[in-house]
Amino acid sequence: MRFIKRNIPIFLTGLILLVLFAIIIAVSQTKPVEIPTLKTIDEADLIAGHTYILGFPEAPLSLVIFANYQNSPELPYLDAAYEVYKKEPRYLSLALRPFTQTTEGKLIAKAAQIAGDQGRYWEYAVLALEKGAINNENKEKITEKILLDWASLLNLNKSKFESGLKDKGYDSLIEADLKDAGKLEIVTSPTFFLNKQRLSAKNAEELKQLLEEEIARIKREKKIDLPGEETLVEPEEKELTPMQKERTETLMEIKYTEEGWDPKEVQPFKGQTIRWTNTTNKTIYLQPLDKSYEGLKSIVTIEPGQYFEYKFPSGGIFRYQEMATYHWGMVIIEW
Repeated sequence: MRFIKRNIPIFLTGLILLVLFAIIIAVSQTKPVEIPTLKTIDEADLIAGHTYILGFPEAPLSLVIFANYQNSPELPYLDAAYEVYKKEPRYLSLALRPFTQTTEGKLIAKAAQIAGDQGRYWEYAVLALEKGAINNENKEKITEKILLDWASLLNLNKSKFESGLKDKGYDSLIEADLKDAGKLEIVTSPTFFLNKQRLSAKNAEELKQLLEEEIARIKREKKIDLPGEETLVEPEEKELTPMQKERTETLMEIKYTEEGWDPKEVQPFKGQTIRWTNTTNKTIYLQPLDKSYEGLKSIVTIEPGQYFEYKFPSGGIFRYQEMATYHWGMVIIEW
């Protein structure tokens, strides 16, 4: 009994501690778990006015990639993203922006921006990563001549590309890209944003898997209208009136084959009807590179066996490409 009396204060202290622990455990079990959320990004910082988008801007998934165009290990990530995009062009759009602090990196980014004016931004950036790795290994400095050589591999207009390299306006666009990267607190490359939220991928295969899972989820939900679902003309066999026959005689057809547009370049008269026919067994996407004609400012979807017609109201030049393959074509309309 004496032992108990002498240690009553200790027992009371222990009892109080036990009660406190019990209260803490009870509170922790009833308190909702706080789930960390991704910080939503301002879209104006992600997509600038000069940013080139590969695919439908209205696609339900938008992946923005900030990359250092001199870092060859980034290439598998770009290849993985492009592989998913090519398979599901209605579900995913891609945007590639520079994150580089070196003089050579900025020069490559500028060249890619110039190539974008001729519809080859993504191609040029990927080519720069492939060729730039060789230059780094050989310790060869990136010069304007090298950038021109790469442009020639893509059949870009040499004079336009050369004048672009001398244009300081493109430098300001690259600085704007880097400023946006700073706002987004980017410290490494590549950095990904999927639908305005930062996306973490340990490797290219994980990036591909994440994109495919998101597309699969959207397909399951079936709550969206996909872009590029315009109703096009289905070829029909029927008797034509004399006036229709006369108009048909002036029709100029461009067929899309596995090798690309055939013919690649046509020269119709103003008011003449051009017909783009898809002769393949895959859906194709006619993407305007020049958007000066009403009715030809957005991507046109042409299903297998279908065609799309347009009558040019005025003279000029209309350039276009198949969105997934980059097969290009040109219409030079005579006045």
